[in-house]
Amino acid sequence: MSAVAASQNIDSERTSRQSSPAPFAFRASRKRLRNGEPVYLNGTSGTQTPLRPGLESSQGRPRFAPDASIVLVGIRGCGKRSLGFIAAAALGRRFVTEDHYFQTVTGSSRQDYLRIHGSEEFHKQDVEVSRLMLDDNRHGCVIDCGLGSLTRALQEYLRSYCQTNPVIYVQRDMSRIKQLLRLSDRSAKMLESGDLSHRRCSNYEFYNIEDESSTDNDIDDDRASPTYSFKLRELQTDFSSLVRVIVNPAATVPKAEISAFSTDAPVESKLFTHVLSLPVSMYRSGTFEFPALEAGGDVAEVNINEWQEGTARLVTRMVAEIRRRLRMPIIISVTSTSDNFPVNVYFEALRHSLRLAPEFLMIDLTLESTWIAEVAPRDSCTRLVGLVSYRDASILVKESDRIIGFLEKALSLGLNLIRITAHATTRFDGERFEQLVGSLKYRYAARIWFSAYLTGPFGRTSQIFNPILTRVTHASIRPQLGSAKDVVPDVTACEALAGLFASFTLDRLHFFVFGANVSSSLSPAMHNNAYRAVGLPHDYTPVNTDSWEDISNRAQASDFGGASIAQPWKVRIVEKLSQLSEHARAIGAINTLIPLRGEREYSKDTGDQAAYRNRGGFVFGFYGDNSDWLSIQTTLNKNLSPRNVIHSKTCALIVGAGGMARAACYALLQLGCRNICIYNRTISNAKILADHFMSWCATQNFATPAQIKVIRSTTETWPQDFNQPTVIISCVTQERLPGEEHVADFTVPEQWLGSGTGGTAVEQAYYINTPFIQQIKQVQAQTGKPWVVVDGLEVLHAQATAQFEIMTGRKPPRTVMWKALQQGVQERDGKV
Repeated sequence: MSAVAASQNIDSERTSRQSSPAPFAFRASRKRLRNGEPVYLNGTSGTQTPLRPGLESSQGRPRFAPDASIVLVGIRGCGKRSLGFIAAAALGRRFVTEDHYFQTVTGSSRQDYLRIHGSEEFHKQDVEVSRLMLDDNRHGCVIDCGLGSLTRALQEYLRSYCQTNPVIYVQRDMSRIKQLLRLSDRSAKMLESGDLSHRRCSNYEFYNIEDESSTDNDIDDDRASPTYSFKLRELQTDFSSLVRVIVNPAATVPKAEISAFSTDAPVESKLFTHVLSLPVSMYRSGTFEFPALEAGGDVAEVNINEWQEGTARLVTRMVAEIRRRLRMPIIISVTSTSDNFPVNVYFEALRHSLRLAPEFLMIDLTLESTWIAEVAPRDSCTRLVGLVSYRDASILVKESDRIIGFLEKALSLGLNLIRITAHATTRFDGERFEQLVGSLKYRYAARIWFSAYLTGPFGRTSQIFNPILTRVTHASIRPQLGSAKDVVPDVTACEALAGLFASFTLDRLHFFVFGANVSSSLSPAMHNNAYRAVGLPHDYTPVNTDSWEDISNRAQASDFGGASIAQPWKVRIVEKLSQLSEHARAIGAINTLIPLRGEREYSKDTGDQAAYRNRGGFVFGFYGDNSDWLSIQTTLNKNLSPRNVIHSKTCALIVGAGGMARAACYALLQLGCRNICIYNRTISNAKILADHFMSWCATQNFATPAQIKVIRSTTETWPQDFNQPTVIISCVTQERLPGEEHVADFTVPEQWLGSGTGGTAVEQAYYINTPFIQQIKQVQAQTGKPWVVVDGLEVLHAQATAQFEIMTGRKPPRTVMWKALQQGVQERDGKV
């Protein structure tokens, strides 16, 4: 029996269901529900609360103790040592290696012990030492489990260890390992065969994708090199994110204070979102061009449409590459192009999918509840998405009672996100389907998010107007469909958006950058090219402004979409705004202005307002956000070497005291830096900034209290109670503002550059070679210290991509925006 056959072909258990609908009346009409517009409860207090399912569910509880040690297994050459170093730095834990532990216990190195005692005794001792290492370090560590993990005895022990600790199976391309270890074909094949046994003694998998800048030398022995951080920058981001999710699954549940405008807002809470479907069979054939797929959806779907020998490893690599190239949340679905996909194979694919810790996993609700609960425990860090799929829409509308049974089953399993699809055979199916879905939403909207639409050519209208998580394809995939043709969706995200704008469901809007001197701003090129790339008909224009009235007059237009805010308005207009994000409020400055629309009585609900992005209408107020701090956080995460990872004793230097300096201070505090020095030529402004954040820190209950000091002069010695700074952020503008007589150039006093491990220097000015950048590069060349320089263009790009998502609700096409930025710089500097 096929596990993914149509519901009408599978006898499912009948589930008891509640006899009464949710105990409240809806203000919204059924039509509004169908259109995916915000729905509200009529509360007795007179306040209006958005009607949406709670994000908290029984899924997401940690299955391990918060400090449970992470164990890495895999064959030699897979990169465990580097990954262990990265994980230990990211989590603030001890890193335990088998080599070091073996020598500590036996008094001999592994090589010496083997030479003295022989192979048999060595292997016996190796297993015993490995078990002792695991037992003695069950908490607060990252453990590199060496070659002993290839033995049956230790693998049996690791299986039981998986019940209490995360064990990650690390993989790498075998041709790369063969090259690194200089193995013969026969030796490589034997090593690969033994490697597969690690899947049986682990509960997670990670595929180590090569960094583009890596060399033929393994990255384990080059930590002192100035280029070390560049070799690890992508890998560090990928693996750090994974281990943080594994250690604390609850962190993936958005906090209550996160605004619906935020890039961290749950994808199901956004309006008209798309799932880019990527079949495994097409990935196997190597037909995907990942740069072209960027921003092709809001979520990337790994569609397992085949399962054969080697598919598990292929899916592991595919997930890793999507995370690296597309930077989207991942949903994994298991489907088949035929009815010959047995239930046991279906569940094998599901179990493997959970090992990859995707954000979402699709699961067929026609299967028995006990089977579903067994394969997907509720304490997983992956959210389950229930699937009800019919091959014929005319059958679906006749089985509403059965579908209600599936929904009750989903709720009993802790699921609150459901996809309902049916294949449309005539255009009349659409009206009947809308009536059915409308009635289901009326009954379950308070508890379940619905993604419901028809498939096939006659279902394209339904796909366009489905409010959340519609499966889409990409124009670059269609010519390469091959055997995957019947599992690829009918429309692209661009086509769906085009339909929404053509039907006037969404509106063409005008965006701006407001500031005192923004005529040569590089932002318009990035945003305008991004609009075209994702299918938005908007435009973005720089406007020099002298007053808040200038900004307000333009921003109150019915076709105003939003604006970037440049100096000197980042701090000045905060008091003019109706709402602020939590981040903007903490920073005390904004760089993103968004109009508030809709009905006035709902103005306090940002969730409602976020749904009005890409829609025009009357503006009754403004919302302020800040993506400057996100750009600093992003660039630091990418450019801090593991040796200089931020911890409680890290010290940072901020130069400047304006809006960007505020964002820098907030970003550092969010990253865990607790010792910050501020230098600014106007000491009083530096003092205001320091006092602002010390007051804010007092409300945060940090484990380590923050210290923010003002340095009054460049001749002042570095504070004795602070380490030398390993992060320096220059927020000195290179633009001449009205009333300024000269451009402020800045270099760091030599006595502030004493870090023995180098650090990361971030330039906020949008130029490639400022005096500050030149100085740090010179220090790097003269001393050999591994300083990493981040120029202002990288920061600007990170800021713009985050801002694009905040203002439009769409994933940014990062590559397109980077190319537009580079072209804009060349034109500005007269190189074109």
